[in-house]
Amino acid sequence: SFDFTNNLKVTGTLSSTWETGTALGRGFIVTTDSVVLPNKNETDVLLIKNPSGSGKVMRLHKLLAGASDKTSALMRVYRNPTITSNGTVLSIGQLNLGSVTVMQAFKLPTASAKGTQLDSARFATAGREIDYGLGFYLNPGESALITLQLDSLDSGDTFSITWLEE
Repeated sequence: SFDFTNNLKVTGTLSSTWETGTALGRGFIVTTDSVVLPNKNETDVLLIKNPSGSGKVMRLHKLLAGASDKTSALMRVYRNPTITSNGTVLSIGQLNLGSVTVMQAFKLPTASAKGTQLDSARFATAGREIDYGLGFYLNPGESALITLQLDSLDSGDTFSITWLEE
């Protein structure tokens, strides 16, 4: 529930690490909003960086992907790409008041090398939710790159990521 100042107020027993972490203000979200890709090639869409010396570990909760215009696409997740341009800075939202994030997020970065591929998933218009169950760790000095390869051009795709910082 929410109190009068729109802060999350926990009124029951917290049943998971995710619920506890967000109640303590350590849960965050970032979204790309709509991304229109110019072609069907694999395109770098979202970059998340955990700066060296941050003292925090990012534990990925969920990755949400959506496509429009009845398009299907292949999404890939890489660890530690070589980045030549960060792209556009994205605002990271707090899921509850508390800590300030140390992570950095960027839309449409440029990578000269993708890094180590960790995951891939195909999704269609309805989108796709990938639940990492907080088991995907991004340690200080590491980064993750999410790419998208369309089967046909469309008018916009979105990505959102939720995570905890510990």
